[in-house]
Amino acid sequence: MTLNDLDKNDHFVALFLGKQGTGKDVAVASLAKKYIEAKKKLLIWDIDQRARGILGAADFLDKSILDNIEVDQDFDVGKGYAGLEKKLELLLAYQNSGQVRYGGLVIDSASTMQKMLLFDSIRLKGQQDSSKGRIRGTVKFTSPDDYLYASMAFQQFMYNGFKLLKMDVVMSGWIVDRWGKDKSEKNEYAANVVLGSKMLATEKLAEEIPGCFDEVYVFGKEDTGISSRPLKYYVEFESDVAKTARPKLKNKGQVDLTNKNFIDVYTSLINGTYKG
Repeated sequence: MTLNDLDKNDHFVALFLGKQGTGKDVAVASLAKKYIEAKKKLLIWDIDQRARGILGAADFLDKSILDNIEVDQDFDVGKGYAGLEKKLELLLAYQNSGQVRYGGLVIDSASTMQKMLLFDSIRLKGQQDSSKGRIRGTVKFTSPDDYLYASMAFQQFMYNGFKLLKMDVVMSGWIVDRWGKDKSEKNEYAANVVLGSKMLATEKLAEEIPGCFDEVYVFGKEDTGISSRPLKYYVEFESDVAKTARPKLKNKGQVDLTNKNFIDVYTSLINGTYKG
């Protein structure tokens, strides 16, 4: 296998991260264009119950893209792991019988999914002695083994399910600023500063979840200071959070997405036809 073979792999398992308003939903919606010729659809698991943002972005791009998206909003957070597992098993069963009608699956979002798994762990364990800090009134609190449950459940979804699908799999998620002490600061009482970014999740899961994906792309925007083009939208394939295993995406810095379709830019980068 050559480096070019890695770049041209038909399917990817990717995590799309970004703050609100950075074009993440537009990028997710653009994936539907990739499957039109193959007469397959983009399936969105709307765990967040906020698919309107993605559908609005699709309609903004092109009506044919909007028509090629199917949304599943039938998610009961109370069913936790078992509910998602049944949906995943159904997709794998259809795949094994040759009845796959989807070119890609989007799970929206990773942040809500990890919260759901934490609540699932608390529910499965049941009530415990309030003296241990597990219950205050009617509110239940998480413990270290709840985070272990969420971590293991997430990894099982990835390696026993999503990575077995013969389609693109994309999970969306939020990022937030990562605060801490500047290592060069000698004053122990100095204020915390922004050191970079991290995924919106509990500390341990924020470190573990991105590692489950082959690709992690971070979407952002910045003020250009130019009145005719005040905002620049971009994607990063390598940064303090982003990572890629695809040689042709490495060392690209910020790739401009302003007034561009993400999947078109992505495809041109992989094919070596990107002109900036």
